Amino acid sequence: MLEELIQELYASGIHIIVQTSSAGLMLLITDRYNRIRAEHLVSASVQWERDVAAQWLHRHALYLFPESKYARERRQS
Repeated sequence: MLEELIQELYASGIHIIVQTSSAGLMLLITDRYNRIRAEHLVSASVQWERDVAAQWLHRHALYLFPESKYARERRQS
């Protein structure tokens, strides 16, 4: 699910950075100029819920980029 979501966001001009570290999973959403618009750390100390990264990326992409192709397609369905 996460890989498919990232591909869809990229096709809409929404860029994603996913980085792992000992602290956990860092998620960043950037615009086409690579300016960070939102970031979120999924802590390694908590058991990750299923698709928590994809859910966070989806919600924030809709909020930050309401006029993107990705958001428009979600409103139509």
